Amino acid sequence: SSTAEQPKATKAQTWRLAHIRPSGTRTDVDVHSFANEVAENTNGRINIEIYPNRELGDYTVVQERVSMGDVEMQLASMGTSVDRTLGIATCTYLVTNWDEARKIYNTKDGALAKYIAERLKKQNIKLLCVYPQYFGSIALAKEPVEPKNPNTPKNVKLRVPTMKHWDITANLLGFMTTPLPSSEIFTALQTGIVDGTIGGGAESYYVEYKELIKYLMPVKVHFETHWLYINQDVWDTLSPEDQKVIQEA
Repeated sequence: SSTAEQPKATKAQTWRLAHIRPSGTRTDVDVHSFANEVAENTNGRINIEIYPNRELGDYTVVQERVSMGDVEMQLASMGTSVDRTLGIATCTYLVTNWDEARKIYNTKDGALAKYIAERLKKQNIKLLCVYPQYFGSIALAKEPVEPKNPNTPKNVKLRVPTMKHWDITANLLGFMTTPLPSSEIFTALQTGIVDGTIGGGAESYYVEYKELIKYLMPVKVHFETHWLYINQDVWDTLSPEDQKVIQEA
């Protein structure tokens, strides 16, 4: 039998790309630009359909679906349900300015990006690029006590992501905490279960909770990036030429 390598796929394909921001946001505009560039430079062989605002499910669930090939691509925060070490993607106070962020998060040779890529490969996922968002801040519906003094109890209960390092960080800044998934933040703020939230940044808070938030503490608590990735099996079917088009886009 022949051991020659099978030819790479050249037939037209349609993929689904999920992201977690609403339609019309900067992220959504950039994703559509990416999809249009890929379609144009593959002569229409690769058509990418965009699903914004968690339409295909919570990003942690969609990450698992990409792993299985049920969804081809996602641009989102890094899910940790399969691999808890991926929580390093949003490790608090890992970097303090944009120069430091560029150094360790850049896709080409950044130490953190390389680590994330290696761990995602174990989930059958190919990392394509890192998409920077912002330095994290704390959003509040209630004014905190002495916001500039981390040693003063703030008399405010914060929603924190369901990862231990967030709980510790918020406590050290003087807040009481309640761990909740991101999908429950709006209702928790609306009903007074929590008085604020940590784990996001000004852009995401404004887009999602602007009618509920009155105060912002720009404490640079973490550096938020989204991660553009694709199912590894889908990637492996592509010709080197099409892979280059996608990577460059």
